[in-house]
Amino acid sequence: MARSGPISSPPVGRQTTLLNREAFANLVADYGVKLVHYRALPCPVGLVDEHDPRKSHHRHHGCSNGYIFERAGECTCVFQGNGTSTQLLDTGILYGSTVQVTFPPTYDDTDEPVVVAVQDRIELADPQGYVTGQQRFKAAPTGVDALQFPAEKVQMLFDRNGERYTESDFNIHEGAINWKGTRRPAPGTICSVRYLYLPFWYVEKLLHEIRVAPTLDPSTYQRTIERFPYSAILARENVARTEESDPGDRLMQREIPMPDGTESEILA
Repeated sequence: MARSGPISSPPVGRQTTLLNREAFANLVADYGVKLVHYRALPCPVGLVDEHDPRKSHHRHHGCSNGYIFERAGECTCVFQGNGTSTQLLDTGILYGSTVQVTFPPTYDDTDEPVVVAVQDRIELADPQGYVTGQQRFKAAPTGVDALQFPAEKVQMLFDRNGERYTESDFNIHEGAINWKGTRRPAPGTICSVRYLYLPFWYVEKLLHEIRVAPTLDPSTYQRTIERFPYSAILARENVARTEESDPGDRLMQREIPMPDGTESEILA
């Protein structure tokens, strides 16, 4: 049976090793990266059966990839082991990027405990870690071209005629390319673009969820049980378009492309 009372002194000739909560706090303070935590909840809108994996609505109310995300707060975390890997599966080659994160006990601006779960979304609070995206797209007749990921800056953009376009020809609004004037690709023209976007991660696996250990007060030798920070593996999202296409909303970032000619028929 475990002892719950005070300990007079450690056993002679034995060194007792205990987890140090203050050491965790010092590690976060010295090497921490500020992240934004979003709680995830499976979206129930449009479902008629609780066991139905499909839904009959589009996400006009704000859900993303089948989940409703709610901002929980900012927290300074230990961000380590960031790397990429390639897996050869039956479906093809899968490129992934994972990172191990140790979360602090509470959020930076409140005393609310940090509680994370699988599928929660994590973003960088300071937009410094931009990554590149490259793709081809067909110029839309609306003058607004949504990319696979919300773009922060376009580095290069060419059309099939070899014409290069710069930021004097367009601006970036809500991650999409908005053409300014008449100097733009004709509708249906194939273009190629390289751009920067801010990555984000999903909690893929909890390494330490129920992380409890005894702690010892050095002045009184009183031993108590405390909960220590969560540790999780995060996977970076690298596939953006997973939602069905909605002809009534052409600018949703996760939309799969509509068949050729569909958009022109809607706008006509």
